[in-house]
Amino acid sequence: MLATGLSQQQTARELGISQPAVSQQLKFAPDPGQIHPELLLEAAVPILTKLAADHGYENLAVFGSAARREACMDSDIDLIVNSPEGTSSVDFIRFKQLIEKVFGRDIDLVDFGGSKPGLDDDIRREAVSL
Repeated sequence: MLATGLSQQQTARELGISQPAVSQQLKFAPDPGQIHPELLLEAAVPILTKLAADHGYENLAVFGSAARREACMDSDIDLIVNSPEGTSSVDFIRFKQLIEKVFGRDIDLVDFGGSKPGLDDDIRREAVSL
């Protein structure tokens, strides 16, 4: 099963390609932990936006060093999002873990309005929508 929660067969169907083609791509795909965070983020945007939409999350954005184009290899990836109304903390953590599977590394995920007063304003100022 892929990080998106789809099997290789389902992924192939969604992309309009064969399952062996998906398998071949995965076989030679680099370890996400060895890819610069900015490049990884750029490559993952289509998957992230689909996952967010599929789970009811809106306004997914990146902030921090990746948004400022100052990230280094060991930088984390900071994301902020509007959660669907009624999202439990368990559901939010599960969504965060799903995104971490996509990236193959830890991420920070913040809910708009869920951070400390003043900090949210700073994050909103530098956030770049995905």
